[in-house]
Amino acid sequence: WADQSPHAHTYTTESTWAKVGKPEGNLCRNPGKAGWAAATRGHGTESGPWCLTTDPDTRWEYCSVPQCPSPPSLPPPLQPPLPTSPPQSPPPPGPPSLPPSPPSLPAPPASPPNPLNMIGATMSTQYGSADELGPWVCIDGDESTGPCHTNGGTDQWLSIELDRPATIDAVQVFNRGYPSLNIQNQLSRLGHYQIWVGSTAADYTPPSATLCANETTAPWGSATVGPFTSRCAPGTVGRFVTVLLPGSNRYLTLNEVKIYGAAVHPPALPSPPDLPPIPPSTPPPPLAPPSPPVPPSLPQPPSSPPIGCVNGVGDGYNAERYEGWVATTISGKTCQAWADQSPHAHTYTTESTWAKVGKPEGNLCRNPGKAGWAAATRGHGTESGPWCLTTDPDTRWEYCSVPQCPSPPSLPPPLQPPLPTSPPQSPPPPGPPSLPPSP
Repeated sequence: WADQSPHAHTYTTESTWAKVGKPEGNLCRNPGKAGWAAATRGHGTESGPWCLTTDPDTRWEYCSVPQCPSPPSLPPPLQPPLPTSPPQSPPPPGPPSLPPSPPSLPAPPASPPNPLNMIGATMSTQYGSADELGPWVCIDGDESTGPCHTNGGTDQWLSIELDRPATIDAVQVFNRGYPSLNIQNQLSRLGHYQIWVGSTAADYTPPSATLCANETTAPWGSATVGPFTSRCAPGTVGRFVTVLLPGSNRYLTLNEVKIYGAAVHPPALPSPPDLPPIPPSTPPPPLAPPSPPVPPSLPQPPSSPPIGCVNGVGDGYNAERYEGWVATTISGKTCQAWADQSPHAHTYTTESTWAKVGKPEGNLCRNPGKAGWAAATRGHGTESGPWCLTTDPDTRWEYCSVPQCPSPPSLPPPLQPPLPTSPPQSPPPPGPPSLPPSP
């Protein structure tokens, strides 16, 4: 329907499709009297779904869509049974009955679905700068802020990344709306949209992506903010959720998107098989001879420092580079992810700008030192310890609360061999024999 060849037509906007809604791809539809464009398709009102064909000699034809079967007729209403025997006289009164039980409390409402952790968002095009109307505004957890907004064009989309693959149960979309302002061009304008689930961003093509919902409940120009909730079929699994506005001349303008479901965990490893028992007839193995006594060894130097501390400045030049897991600054601010350009733009995006420090991970504290000499982008030429850009728009960067590693203990002096003692003395030589005693 988006093509004008081999047959030109006027079915290009929402207004020419009336209640049928904007069609998708080249699928069969029946707009009926929409636009009364009889000369462009052959009839004023068709008797079933149809489409323009790709045959230059055949402008349009009906589609082979069967009629749905008629619903079965309802059974006749049940009649009350006829009375049999005459009514019996009431039995004699018995003991007074117990007072009726108090009414049971209403069942608590079903717990809401589990919200999933959204870690990033991208858009097909972007209106304004990342600090104003970027895609992150639509996943900040506040449906009253926004909107994120695209420049407009064909098939505009917003893709949201989860922290891990998940089974998607439901997706809520909060439409653009300014109820306190009476300005016509600031009404909500979501219109026809689709929800797709896949393994990569901007994927809305089967079979790599799964269509979760095809919604026409938020018409263009409606001031209804929502939320509009779409339910996915059971077993819809993916890591990226894409909100797509199909068709040409579309503007994606949303305040918030929330995703519900359950994270997919890897299957547990199978237990190892049990070892076969030793047969009774097998004699026990002989005991190993006792090991000779081990002489005392010299004390060893301490192992590598823990990840919670840093040696020196940790810049990879003057000291071993810091690779720990600290992600907060000395004032308690959360570090901005190095892959993000908001709220602070920077140039630390490739390996070449990090030199010996190595590419950082996530939003962890690092100290690139002289890497790139980008003094103007962080405040110093060489920092005196690990630091990071912060998520506070008013504070560009701060040092991190990483303690210095303790100095290793000095080694004891080497053992000296014992000094030799005096050599043993030889016995004296034997003397002459003694004379016999006198008579």
